[in-house]
Amino acid sequence: KQWYQRRVAITAGEEKAKQETEDVERENDLIAKFGFTFDVEGQIILPEITETHPLVQEQVEKVTVEARNHEIEISPEMYCTVLEEAIRGVITNHQTNGDPEFGGWILDNFPLTRDQWTMMTERADKLLTPDSFIILNDPSPESGDLLRRWAQQQTPPVQLTAAQIKAVKKKKVPTATLR
Repeated sequence: KQWYQRRVAITAGEEKAKQETEDVERENDLIAKFGFTFDVEGQIILPEITETHPLVQEQVEKVTVEARNHEIEISPEMYCTVLEEAIRGVITNHQTNGDPEFGGWILDNFPLTRDQWTMMTERADKLLTPDSFIILNDPSPESGDLLRRWAQQQTPPVQLTAAQIKAVKKKKVPTATLR
């Protein structure tokens, strides 16, 4: 019985020593990682936390990765509001400079969703309501042919530049023409 009690006491002591060793190792890792120092009484002196501190760097990296992976959702109303403000800004600039007002607006890759389409066509001032809506999609190597055929069917026929055809070949396609 004494032998058993002695063995239990030794085992408990070994476990306590092992736990203390692990605690010291964990503390040493923290000290090494974060650059803690000690005063003469053995108390930890906390370092000044700046943008170069490892904890700060770690958190900034974590947030940056999360931000890259987070898709930002912008409401159709916000898209339309921003477009209207930009168009009004151009109109105001033309009026201020005495430039002639002619032509229209081409919105490349907008609208992309049904909600955006609904929002742009139901706005009160109709600034974003399209006169024409064109979707170009020709994956063939002769993708400029589709644009040429469309241009020839217009009354009067539209003259296309090489740059316009080249842009279509680069897949810059869904386009809405606005007043």
